[in-house]
Amino acid sequence: MKKRTGNHSKKGKKRLRLWVLLAALFLTGCGNSAASTDQTEETEVRTTAEATETLSDLTAAKAGSLITFGHYEQDNDTSNGKEPIEWIVLEKREDGSLLVLSRYALDVQPFHTDFKSVSWSTCTLRKWLNSTFMNTAFSSDELAVISTDNPSNAEISSYEANAEDRVFLLTILDAREYFANDADGNSAARTCKPTAYAKAQGLWTFEGDAFDGNCRWWLRSPGDDALNAAYVGFNGRVYNFGRTVNRDDTAIRPSLIIKP
Repeated sequence: MKKRTGNHSKKGKKRLRLWVLLAALFLTGCGNSAASTDQTEETEVRTTAEATETLSDLTAAKAGSLITFGHYEQDNDTSNGKEPIEWIVLEKREDGSLLVLSRYALDVQPFHTDFKSVSWSTCTLRKWLNSTFMNTAFSSDELAVISTDNPSNAEISSYEANAEDRVFLLTILDAREYFANDADGNSAARTCKPTAYAKAQGLWTFEGDAFDGNCRWWLRSPGDDALNAAYVGFNGRVYNFGRTVNRDDTAIRPSLIIKP
């Protein structure tokens, strides 16, 4: 991930603005299923009906916007084809490229299929994202505008070996930078609900209280050691210590950098 530019004050304002937009998105839309298009609240977040229909439309996106890009099975009904993927624009960079994160958890996979010490560069999840998922979700035209210029974040550079990935996961630093915490260290905007398809694949979701239906989702940073990978909990909290890499009940929330 590239180092963000701009002075600290501007970044703080940007993060605050983005958090407000994402919080509005959570309150008005994240409680619905992935197939839902009933988003009539007037906010600065683009609704599904207004989401991008062509690659050229991506140039109008801004931080906090929703865009559609690619297709993936989401309603767990394969007879009607794959559904458009919705993405939250976390940042619009100076060159016009967009750092995006899937709005919903799209699938469930272990960070690594075996219980062993691994890094992001060697884990099976990285391979799955940049092969099975990527080739399923995107057309050749879409792949052409997904950047591979994703240098390692300094936080985990020694683990990542400057892997040039089209599809990746956020780091601990990203999850904290783009979503503000409340006093308890949780973040409503960072919580995530799965698609019907992801849940049908065995994804664990929380039941009851304010976090009903939320799921855990992987980050690409290591946990306390290489047997664990960091994740975001159902309450939106970032858990540095991580989960064992072979857990098969944690969600996949992909990220991309799109250069329209």
